[in-house]
Amino acid sequence: MPVPPAGHRPAGQESVRLDDIAHEPLVRVADPVWSAYERIDRRPGGRPASDGPLADTALPRAGALLRASGS
Repeated sequence: MPVPPAGHRPAGQESVRLDDIAHEPLVRVADPVWSAYERIDRRPGGRPASDGPLADTALPRAGALLRASGS
């Protein structure tokens, strides 16, 4: 589930399609298989997901999201 910051383009939308976030960097996790699953890596069409910050647990992942959003 994407959690964009308030001023971000898909923020406030009732639903978000993969195309809406296709070029956004997403938080990665240490396990490459789980990371690929969570980030939908390879995207439809074969494009790789953009790399975001690396986090290994839920708490750092939340912090990484805030830092990436500039909050």
